[in-house]
Amino acid sequence: MDKKEIREFSWPGLFLVTGSCFLAFSILLKFLNGSYPDIFIRVSLVSVALGILSWLGKLIPPADSKDKEKLTP
Repeated sequence: MDKKEIREFSWPGLFLVTGSCFLAFSILLKFLNGSYPDIFIRVSLVSVALGILSWLGKLIPPADSKDKEKLTP
């Protein structure tokens, strides 16, 4: 079997893992201490949103330069 080499960095993976880790950490702090900085929730929401946007961006195929030439008058 041929092994596929991954040659590009996974931005959606980075953002989704970062967001889930910040969310889990803030839940753990809430459970242990009862208070935590609100920045953890904000960072987790922003990074999850960026992860979803970058994942959706990977689904859209890039336009070829030939297609762009056909569309321009």
